[in-house]
Amino acid sequence: DICAIGNIAEVDTYRRWGVKHVYWVPVGFWHDDYDPSKTEADIASSIRDTDVTMLCERVSSYRRAAVDKYSLAFPQGVFRGNGWPGGFLPESERVPLLQRTKIGINRHGSTGPINYRTFYLPANGVMQICDNKHYLGKIYDLDKEVVGYESIDEAIELTHYYLAHEDDRRAIAIAGHRRAIHDYNEVECFRRLVGTVRSFLQTEAKPAVADRPAVLLCDH
Repeated sequence: DICAIGNIAEVDTYRRWGVKHVYWVPVGFWHDDYDPSKTEADIASSIRDTDVTMLCERVSSYRRAAVDKYSLAFPQGVFRGNGWPGGFLPESERVPLLQRTKIGINRHGSTGPINYRTFYLPANGVMQICDNKHYLGKIYDLDKEVVGYESIDEAIELTHYYLAHEDDRRAIAIAGHRRAIHDYNEVECFRRLVGTVRSFLQTEAKPAVADRPAVLLCDH
């Protein structure tokens, strides 16, 4: 069997479950998650008037205390989604907001960096501060393309630092944008998926049609 999963943290889990061939394929970002007209030069020169943005739900018990602590530390930030006072951000406002945002905080409810924010934040030139630091370092160059944290207190400290060090923030945002646009756009992610399956089929002995290996696509 072959299994392509979106959560890089769970590759070994699937192997322990008995799946012989497990491959990580990033979910990436979609064509409407960013403004493709913006170049790297635009990211480098853009004026961003929103210090911090967090787009996520605030209902789950495992998330609420942490995101509340973070939002209280940055009252000037934009915090939207289910459970926030402002509620959901209209989809038409999402990309324009991100294009004005300096730092995007990302927090998962999973074991690894998998959500679309992981990819569309840097695609919009946002410097991302993301949890699941260990596995985040397997898909981005830590402290050069993205910044990782282990606790919400560390995320708060890092945010203060990069808001006070504009050149460092901008350098990471530019590098993260370059990586996301090159490696994690939807076309490249689909090409990677197809290439993974094709490579597997070419290296395996070709069995009878009834015995062909099953292909499982999983986003977690």
